Amino acid sequence: MYRGQVLFSSGSDIHELDPATGATAEWRRCAAGVTALAVLDETLAIGLSDGSLILSDKTDRIIKTGDPCITAISPGGKVRLIVCIGSTRNSAADWKRDLLQGGVTGQIWALPLADGTMQKIAGGLAWPCGAAMAAGQLVVVEAWRHRLMQISAEPQVTDLPGYPSRLSAAPDGWWLTVFAPRNQLIELVLRERDYRDRMMREVEPDHWIAPNPVTRGGFQRAHAGGSHSHAWHHQALGTVTVLWVAGAA
Repeated sequence: MYRGQVLFSSGSDIHELDPATGATAEWRRCAAGVTALAVLDETLAIGLSDGSLILSDKTDRIIKTGDPCITAISPGGKVRLIVCIGSTRNSAADWKRDLLQGGVTGQIWALPLADGTMQKIAGGLAWPCGAAMAAGQLVVVEAWRHRLMQISAEPQVTDLPGYPSRLSAAPDGWWLTVFAPRNQLIELVLRERDYRDRMMREVEPDHWIAPNPVTRGGFQRAHAGGSHSHAWHHQALGTVTVLWVAGAA
């Protein structure tokens, strides 16, 4: 929600949604694909697939992160943003390759709005793609390790049954999204390094055995294993409760 408007991205465009009617309208077109959005006070932060970070209020400030893999942005208090870099090896669009390579080059950065100077908080993460502040603690999602963790602390929630993604603080815990479930076939492939390397060399990415957020495609597309979008509410880092599940046929 930005200045009373519900915004969402699709490709390089940002659209406005009218909740009453469901109508949408183009709100802004960006120079590259939009990979993340966040609002802090009167500032809209837009992460792009070319590694640019746009801070938009009355004017635009463009910050070059140097990494074309901004996976999430979230408020980190009243005066800074938290920026997730999924990988320093692969782009945001090449997330399947990073998973199959066992990528652990992700980073978390803090961005004070006053001077726009990026400050590294953590590195060596397995595709961080969500973060939220709660009770003064920064909780980060590691998708490839299927867990939530606090920076400089032991992991808080581990062995999730899917690949977690965006995270938002709630009054009594967090809202966590999961973009695809784990399944036995993908878990087996992730244990076979030679097979994965040959598959990535010889097979088109659309046909890799890897999580697929959607199940559309021809007979050659690897089975998505029942991939659906999930939203979970996690209360006080205790048990995970499924609130609703929405999926495509």
